[in-house]
Amino acid sequence: MRWVMADKLVSVMIVICLLLVSGCVYFRPRSPIKYKPNYDISPIMALKFPERIDTLPGFPKTKIIVENGINKGTGTKYKDIKEWFNLRIDQTNYEWVEWSEYMIIVCYSEEDAKKEYECWKQFVPVFREITENGITACIHYTKQPRADPEGGSGPMGYYISQADFLIHNLYIRVQTRNCSPKRDKLSDAIKELARMLSESLNLNNSLSTTNSLK
Repeated sequence: MRWVMADKLVSVMIVICLLLVSGCVYFRPRSPIKYKPNYDISPIMALKFPERIDTLPGFPKTKIIVENGINKGTGTKYKDIKEWFNLRIDQTNYEWVEWSEYMIIVCYSEEDAKKEYECWKQFVPVFREITENGITACIHYTKQPRADPEGGSGPMGYYISQADFLIHNLYIRVQTRNCSPKRDKLSDAIKELARMLSESLNLNNSLSTTNSLK
């Protein structure tokens, strides 16, 4: 009888220990760590865009998702999106590398572009949103992802920054990955975006900097 009771006690203690361990994993922090972003959006805000953008000729691409309203992978025809493509700079197979990535969506109307803007911006907490000269810019908090709870939920060694732009019927998302929250990676990516847009659309880009945009 005593051996039976001892076995039951050991079993109960094992179950309690397992519950405690699983509870510790469950209650570990999961949300990314937020930082105030380091950014300069003036190169984009200084551009004079046409009221309607039908395409971006000569703009570099690394992946085309939608072309002439048709999804290249599935053949689905879109009523709201004319072009959707991505550009990634500094692309490599190594996980620790820094990169800049652009998602470009040309819509058939400003209303369609605004829907894309509102949809994509909600996934990262917003730091500041600005509208000037018909351009809306959304700057997000820089985030430092965490490891899985099973891996300790410790902060990872990289940071993701993001800005979104709504320019008439054009939506653009800019994301960067770098090794420090204080780096100018996002500002550099935005400046490069302004250069590519200026060349594609033959815009007069003054690249002036105003304190109100920082």
